Amino acid sequence: MKIKYLAIIALVLLTVACHASKEKAKADSQVRFEMAKEYLAAGDSKKALAEAENAIKIDPDNTDAAYFKAEIFAKSGKFDDAFKTVDTVSVKLPKAELFKKDYWRGVIHYHKGELDVAKELFTKSSGINPKFVGNYPLLGQVNSKMGMLDDAAASYAKWAEVEPNNDKAWDQLGITYVWARKYDKAKEALEKAISINPKSAMAYNYLGTLAEEQDLFAEAEPNFAKSISLDDKNPFAQLNMGQLLMLQKRWADAFPYLAKTLELQKDNIYALFWLAKYHHAMKEYDKAADLFERALAQDPTFWAARMGMGETALQEPKISARAEKILEQGLTLDPANQKGYYYHLARLKLAAKDAASALQYVDKAAALVEKGDIMALADSHLLRGKILDAMKKGAEARNEYRTAIKIAPKSSVAKAAEKHLHQ
Repeated sequence: MKIKYLAIIALVLLTVACHASKEKAKADSQVRFEMAKEYLAAGDSKKALAEAENAIKIDPDNTDAAYFKAEIFAKSGKFDDAFKTVDTVSVKLPKAELFKKDYWRGVIHYHKGELDVAKELFTKSSGINPKFVGNYPLLGQVNSKMGMLDDAAASYAKWAEVEPNNDKAWDQLGITYVWARKYDKAKEALEKAISINPKSAMAYNYLGTLAEEQDLFAEAEPNFAKSISLDDKNPFAQLNMGQLLMLQKRWADAFPYLAKTLELQKDNIYALFWLAKYHHAMKEYDKAADLFERALAQDPTFWAARMGMGETALQEPKISARAEKILEQGLTLDPANQKGYYYHLARLKLAAKDAASALQYVDKAAALVEKGDIMALADSHLLRGKILDAMKKGAEARNEYRTAIKIAPKSSVAKAAEKHLHQ
């Protein structure tokens, strides 16, 4: 009998030990999973992937780590590996959790840029399990990227409904209403976020954006300042403050915020752009040109940086060749803004005393002016007049000036044309 009891006790102890071992494995796996998330947030996808795989190796039932592995693949452009991982993991799901497969496949399509498919999958997943909040933030982002702001707001509103005490849901609902120009609703949502979390740096940042969008600069500035005081490593508030001050031509005040943004996000194209504008204002044209080029290296379709390069070259002729090359590249890389590039090329050629080339470019710009765009049409006639003057064709130049005045009387273009007409 004694041996029998000892055997039972040994079995119980073994069971307890096995359970403890499994619990330890789950805990260790979760630690690895959290490390994977930290690495990915820091931009190190290689280490993130290694830690996700360690988490899965320690606990093969850690489906969250496995799905996260799929997201790492997706963010690295390895979409086939991502889909394969999701499909493999989803086999283990109980019927009640099959909505996760649609959700994670939606995540991959989102990173792949297939927004219609992503939206369909997130919608399907949320229909199966309306209480799973993961769908709503991504549905909001997808709809925003597709320009469907009302649908985006509805997605964020659903998120706030499911998680009414989540200030981030109210943050996103608020800024979406800002972009939709529903300012009263935006203010209501953002104030709700602050009532939940008085230290929400993002909510104050968005309140600043709300004020700036309404040209209430005096109201925007303290909100951006409050956001920065709560989180000085928030690049969005730093950038927004810098931009706000630049718009008011407060160059010296703006610089520290723009520099801080670039310190936090070295490839932030908007920080690069506004810092270029700062150096332009300081007449440091070489520095401005370098920063415009850096911004374009990150996003070749960033038309404002190309235009900025053209404006800078007009002030500093020694960078004209660089500017011309960049503007000419824009004709191919960013065809939607060809009119502006032709116009700036015409101005550069005129400044270089190459009137014949300038005339060709301004005519190409004029041919792209949309019907009803009175100011652009008048401006092209004004520039054409200047070019013809440079070519010693006074009569033709005067006709261009008169046309500019006729098209847009009482405008700044008309005033400039009047001045040239009577010289």
